[in-house]
Amino acid sequence: MAGAFGLTPYGFGNVTPVSEFNAYVDPEAAKIVFGSGLRLTIVGLDVTTDPAAILTKEKYDRIVALPVRGARFLKRISEKVMQSWGSFSLHDPMTVAYVVDPTLISVREYPVDAETEGMIARGQTIADRRPWPEVVEFKGRANVATAVDGPRFLGLFEERAIRNL
Repeated sequence: MAGAFGLTPYGFGNVTPVSEFNAYVDPEAAKIVFGSGLRLTIVGLDVTTDPAAILTKEKYDRIVALPVRGARFLKRISEKVMQSWGSFSLHDPMTVAYVVDPTLISVREYPVDAETEGMIARGQTIADRRPWPEVVEFKGRANVATAVDGPRFLGLFEERAIRNL
């Protein structure tokens, strides 16, 4: 889980206009991982903040009212965020859900890199979408998440992380 690639209307930063928290705090690590040659799939804010895939107050209230351990745990770790923001994005659970069911998320392969300098762009994750050969050579390629089936993801989250915890 990292990045905001600008591939969807939700693919903007949560620390700066273009930088997601994980990539912002350690862009050098993101750059190393992206250029490692490993087969990567990156699930970023482009999909984790899709309104169809977030816990709204209504969905949250229904889940935390369930008489199960997972619901109590969710409430304990997210109550303040829900009070402050009125919704809750499930960034890391969505990344795990992709491993459980890759059909939940659509991905597309791109040359990728991370910006390590700059006041505004530090931590920006970049997917080169240009249709012509690369001008700036990116060292890595990755499958980047471009869409999520939000309702199916939320159903899987509730089934696996709430009801079976």
